[in-house]
Amino acid sequence: MAQHYLIVDNTFSDAGLAVQFYGTSVNSVVAGNSSDRTAGFLNEGLWYHHPQPSWYIQYLDNVIGDGSVYRGGPNNSIFSGEAVVGAYGAPSEENHSPLVRGIVMRGNKLAENARIEIGGCDAGFLVRDVLIEQNVVLNKVSPIVAASACHAVIRNNRFSPGDGDQSEKLGP
Repeated sequence: MAQHYLIVDNTFSDAGLAVQFYGTSVNSVVAGNSSDRTAGFLNEGLWYHHPQPSWYIQYLDNVIGDGSVYRGGPNNSIFSGEAVVGAYGAPSEENHSPLVRGIVMRGNKLAENARIEIGGCDAGFLVRDVLIEQNVVLNKVSPIVAASACHAVIRNNRFSPGDGDQSEKLGP
């Protein structure tokens, strides 16, 4: 189990992922980090013969300055794409409980080729209690991807340079 991790004030570039929690991960904080040309910051709750939840992870004041990623993500699964601050619950026929719970995404700044994404909500119970607030996401196409079944509170986010305070800029 990965628990009580503090990943603070680091710089990540040209890597598959900046930070990834998967399997059992509990009570960790990812704050003040910057990422360029990685798949971003994410956590996944999974099922490997038993529940391996990802609960109470906080993403605070991180920056994705260049979200372009090539051959990145978990297991290099992204051929070419955008970076995320993301939380995912992987469906399993054996599982009937939340795998992702208590996620906070606050104060992050994401470039045009990055987004916030919550996944695995289709089952209606895998992801619970997510707070997405006070982020700046310059991606105009899909700044935040989260189905209503995700049980997420999404508030006070800005989605373009002209939305709110124009003095805001990406970068540490």
